[in-house]
Amino acid sequence: MENCELLEIRQSLDLSAKSPALIEERIDTGFGPILVAHEALKSKSTSSQCCIVTFHDLGLNYLSNFQAFFNYHLMRPVVRRMPVIHINAPGQEDGASELDINYEYPSMDQLADCVRTVCNYYNIRQSICIGVGLGANVMSRVALKNPDIVDGLFLINPVPTIAGWLEWGYQKRNIYYLNSVDHSPGQMSLENGDNLYYGSSIPQTIIDYLIWYHFGNQAEERNMDLVNIYKKYFSNQKIPPRNLALLIDSYLKRDDIGVTRDEGQDINCSCLVLCGSHSPFFEDSINMNQRLRPERSTWMKLSDCGAAMEEQPDKVAEAFILFVQGLGLGLLTCYRYK
Repeated sequence: MENCELLEIRQSLDLSAKSPALIEERIDTGFGPILVAHEALKSKSTSSQCCIVTFHDLGLNYLSNFQAFFNYHLMRPVVRRMPVIHINAPGQEDGASELDINYEYPSMDQLADCVRTVCNYYNIRQSICIGVGLGANVMSRVALKNPDIVDGLFLINPVPTIAGWLEWGYQKRNIYYLNSVDHSPGQMSLENGDNLYYGSSIPQTIIDYLIWYHFGNQAEERNMDLVNIYKKYFSNQKIPPRNLALLIDSYLKRDDIGVTRDEGQDINCSCLVLCGSHSPFFEDSINMNQRLRPERSTWMKLSDCGAAMEEQPDKVAEAFILFVQGLGLGLLTCYRYK
């Protein structure tokens, strides 16, 4: 990875590195207020403009999952021409308050309803939905339930099925340990300038699982610097452990997304399913593609990576730009072929 790319990734995982152009708002979706961030959104009246709407993966949020990618030099012209709206799952933002003990976390279908509520709030009538992992599951449900507002679906490492027994065992262990972390309030400043929000550290087993979840096997052999950045991010507990446990539990209880090629259960918009060759969810991405109509979908494998946006942002950016061009949205001038 080039130094400039690594710097962009490093900035995205720095709590103080939020782009000044991003505006954060809290929107009540019926499941409590959730954090939404947008850039280049001039007003709530955006019905005539196609927007990019994102949803993040487990253990991450809009900053740590998407900021580096949208700051990547190939994506900057796209952002200048298309508004971007980032949606956080409840309580997953850096430095969030711990959710109430009686809070009932929304299901995957209810998170999809939250996305629709946000789109209604901003009067969005055209969108390209980007989801990674958990976010891909949510965005697939959004496209299935709301074909009127989704023009394109860009999915990275999607899992369309229910959780298997192996996933169930690992995640139940993670939930137990996350709920066991000391939740005492307070903030301790570290020598390197980062902040630790809770008393005890995240268990190493959970950090190892999250690294495997996002990067797959042999991640340190491919890119040790990038993996160390993510290990540091997870260990600093910028997302409250109990909030993350609630999100994991909701994802673990997911049902099948219900997408098939049958009329009435199919996704009508164009879809691009992308997966890294080292991702643990490689076979799941193939499963997802097999559920989509061939004339509307494309499956793409990126070699030598697990976390595609972080390890190969150039390839993902090229794929996204070509995908948007295929929708007829006129981004040809944004990309110069080498």
